[in-house]
Amino acid sequence: MLNAALCLLTLASPFGYREKVGPVSIEAISREMIEKLPIDSTGNVADAIVKYTATSQVYGTNLGQSVTGPTVTLRNGLTAPNIVLDSRLAKPVEPIIPYEMIERIEILTGPRSSIYGSSSAAVHFMRSQRTLATELNRSRQSINPNLGLQSNGWTTRTYGYDRMKFEMQYDLQKEIRFTSISQQRTENLGSFTIPLGEYYVPRQNPLMSETFVPDSQAFDGPEGQRINSIVGGLSFTSEYKEKLGVGGLTLPWAEYKPGLRNQVDFTKYLGDATKQYGTEFTTNIMARSGLGVNQIRDMFEAATLQGQDMNSLMFPGNPSKLGDVRCGSDFHLPPSTLLVPDRSGYQMMSTVGQLRYDFLGPIAGIDFQDIEQKEIPTHCINMELKEPEPGVKFYPYYNPDPVLRGLMEMTEKTRFRGPWLQARTWIYTDKAPLSEINKRLIPPISKSRYVNGLFDVASLGGFTEADLSNAKLFEPSLLASPFAEDSSFAWFVATMTNKHARQTRTWLENTPKEITDLIASDEEDDRLHLTRLFAALFLSSSADVRMGALGLLSKLQSGTEKLKGKVGVPYASLASDDAKEVELALICVEKFCSPLPKASLGVLAKHGKTDAIKKKAAELAGR
Repeated sequence: MLNAALCLLTLASPFGYREKVGPVSIEAISREMIEKLPIDSTGNVADAIVKYTATSQVYGTNLGQSVTGPTVTLRNGLTAPNIVLDSRLAKPVEPIIPYEMIERIEILTGPRSSIYGSSSAAVHFMRSQRTLATELNRSRQSINPNLGLQSNGWTTRTYGYDRMKFEMQYDLQKEIRFTSISQQRTENLGSFTIPLGEYYVPRQNPLMSETFVPDSQAFDGPEGQRINSIVGGLSFTSEYKEKLGVGGLTLPWAEYKPGLRNQVDFTKYLGDATKQYGTEFTTNIMARSGLGVNQIRDMFEAATLQGQDMNSLMFPGNPSKLGDVRCGSDFHLPPSTLLVPDRSGYQMMSTVGQLRYDFLGPIAGIDFQDIEQKEIPTHCINMELKEPEPGVKFYPYYNPDPVLRGLMEMTEKTRFRGPWLQARTWIYTDKAPLSEINKRLIPPISKSRYVNGLFDVASLGGFTEADLSNAKLFEPSLLASPFAEDSSFAWFVATMTNKHARQTRTWLENTPKEITDLIASDEEDDRLHLTRLFAALFLSSSADVRMGALGLLSKLQSGTEKLKGKVGVPYASLASDDAKEVELALICVEKFCSPLPKASLGVLAKHGKTDAIKKKAAELAGR
């Protein structure tokens, strides 16, 4: 006559990982308790109300390790935009069981128990998941890198993240109260510790390091060399350092933003340098050089980078016009150097690799017409504008945008390069959708490459909230990306859930060709992707996303055998308060689940919201 209760915590991953913590056997009313309480009939037992409550807390433990974040280099108080260190964009450092993969706690009790009501542990658990999403996903700090800067020199600041281990501890409690007698009892059923994984999160004190180098020491010693390696420019030999009174010249600071139509000529470039160094400093350098303004202009214009496509430019751009350039110097352009054209309507460019050029080496001979040119790979950062053409000159600037610098450094370190890397740059600078990118790239890139690019931009903090809501960037068809990396795809599904749930549902319910093609495919990668896709959709916190997935599967007429046992179990939908969602979930369980989720079906057979649900669940549970 007495029914035992079983608490079962189930964790599931859309990538094939499954673990059960438990089961933990719990007797709703023990025989010992019956003997002690004045219960004279089984009717009194039936009057017992069993209430389960759960409290949770998220614990973060600092593992004592950190990772370098953005590096910001400023000179003479020139301002840089605020930096946001955001744990939502930091990649986990090892395999995890994130909160969204927890399906629920099932408590199977007697006939009068509240299975899915406000007192059930399942509901408490889901509420705590939302709390966890708030606590963990909103860890972010906005930092003003300009505070405390010193003038007349270079200040470098480096920011970063601490490595943290997160766990969620649940304390489950059972309270038994009888309605016909004034007796009650409370039991602590124990604690569950759920690993949430290890993440890099913003440091409590975001400042990791700070160095200041005065102008007089800007090219001396390791710190000065580090400034030069970040900013780029000319480094003089000791002979020219003595002649000019300075160890080198850094690139001027760019006051340009990607997406704008910018152009510069020598006069503007000299003005930008004068603004940065100061009029007195600039005048003194030009006087000590012994060169007139016209000579300096001719040398600069001949040295500017030139080329005829967006993949690379040459330095010096016009060596035949350079003349005698025995300046005793090395020229350095780091990745992400901004290259601004001298004509309107042309793209600004950004260097991808390093350029180091020794002006003494190539002119050791007599014939100055044989000056060596070096090629440097580049990316275009204005998708709509014209590509470089012969005769268009590009002036180099230090780029203060930490996101664009990060993307170029990622590209430089990439072993295999292709058009998808240029596409990633356009995702950030032009907020370009896949369809527009593929009008300009040959060969075009795949959906999977585009999803990976979106995630790379997000991981550097390159998207605003408005960008994440941009339907042109986040199209539901990108869910059909079998070669997207697991981390990229998981982030993309979460973004579609949070920002584009209604569009995702509509797309899925229309049985898109992209999905039916994957189902018809015999490729192993396509099969594995379908498994992670539907498992992720079933675990979505959005009812719209879950309904879209269920609607698609329920309407499939062919290829269903290939999906048998491959799409996971729609647990969240089986526990829904929406009868329509439960009905669709039962259809999918019947068509695709192997083995069947007997425990959940048994609960629905007794406590389903409609007779049709109870009947269907009982039929499936009996198989």
